[in-house]
Amino acid sequence: FGDTSAYRMGFHNLPSSLSGLSGYFTENSKGQGFTVFSVIIKAIIGNRDILYFSIIAAICLICVFYVYKKYSCNFILAIFLFVASGDYIQWTYNGIRQFLAVSLIFACTGFLLKKKYVPVIVVILLASTIHVSALIMLPIVFIVQGKTFNKRTILFLFAMLMAIAFIDQF
Repeated sequence: FGDTSAYRMGFHNLPSSLSGLSGYFTENSKGQGFTVFSVIIKAIIGNRDILYFSIIAAICLICVFYVYKKYSCNFILAIFLFVASGDYIQWTYNGIRQFLAVSLIFACTGFLLKKKYVPVIVVILLASTIHVSALIMLPIVFIVQGKTFNKRTILFLFAMLMAIAFIDQF
């Protein structure tokens, strides 16, 4: 459902080894990090697309569950809410590239809380090779620091509201 068929077809069209990537990149320039990752998986597992989807879903869910386990006051309730929401189905099988990028960044929550910005920025840049929307997290890293609703956060929220109000200009 959703984009799964497009991801399945894309997986089958991938080269089976890293040596075939250069020719593939001349035709497809979107998500090169995801492409390299997918080719590595395909080189290991062959043309088995269900196993491919399962590996990606497992990586995403391990990242999410790791953060829930470490930072949730009630891990079981957090997992229940995650599963009961049903969003994981869409995230892990429709927005595969986006969710992989998001879950990798989400796994860096500990670095962000400890104010270790360099590892977070490196992961964000790596995730942006999977899906370019990950770059939106770069300014967020610095905006979320400090007390809740500080001047910087309010200024950012105001800027975002203005950007939404004048979306045609942006």
